[in-house]
Amino acid sequence: MESKVSNINKINVHYLDSITDKRPLLLLHALAGNSKSWLKISKELEKDFRVIIPDLRGHGSTEKPDGAYDTETFCLDIISLLDSLSIESVDIIGHSLGAKIAMCLAELYPTRISKIVVEEGHIKALPYIYQGWYEGVKNNKGPYSMFSMIKNNFNTREEAISFMSKNIGDSNTEWFSLSLQQENGGVNWTFSLDSLLSISQNVMSKDSLDLNSNIKHPALLLFGESGAFSTKEISELTQVFYNSKTVIIAETGHWIHGESPLSFLNHVVPFLKD
Repeated sequence: MESKVSNINKINVHYLDSITDKRPLLLLHALAGNSKSWLKISKELEKDFRVIIPDLRGHGSTEKPDGAYDTETFCLDIISLLDSLSIESVDIIGHSLGAKIAMCLAELYPTRISKIVVEEGHIKALPYIYQGWYEGVKNNKGPYSMFSMIKNNFNTREEAISFMSKNIGDSNTEWFSLSLQQENGGVNWTFSLDSLLSISQNVMSKDSLDLNSNIKHPALLLFGESGAFSTKEISELTQVFYNSKTVIIAETGHWIHGESPLSFLNHVVPFLKD
């Protein structure tokens, strides 16, 4: 995978690209993540696809501009990236926030998307999710208060990771440590806390689509057995997709492709190749 930067939609976007003539596949990470979150499975996907993994605006090595972050802007970033690469149509896998963006792309730019894999995502505004992020970032309450606490109280990545492993579990520690960097004698996040606050307000707190939409793209909807969504919420999502299959991955939480990479690939690769 080559590391690239392209100036699109008025910002510099960092992305990884396997740069082959194979069928293009776009991977979109979750809130507070970055392109590194896909590296567990990207090598396997590269066997069959040209894999492209951007850092979404506000995250990773992509710019973090001031101002509102909304779903339409994220979608335009992706379309602009595809245009810059002369890619007319792409398969897409989206995780959580990335899944919301993928579903919005299917509605706003239907001819640019071929197949969709939704990993632990939903189109609805779910208050118990976005309020948790908002309170954590804005008011230092709840589990996500750790973002500013870790930034302000630890001198090394090792200290911060040790703290996380004792308090938020191995999977969450692995996930968040991918966005933790050593900086100027301390630690910092590769995402912007201001961007997380804006995304919580303008993306996570809003319905991604018209809830009466009927997406006809072939879709695979993947959820963890102990993930973020209830059986009712999963059922609600299936009503939006005309041509979809839903799979619940056993003994897995919100980060399916990180916690159960083999199970993830065993479902996703045949779907995309069919």
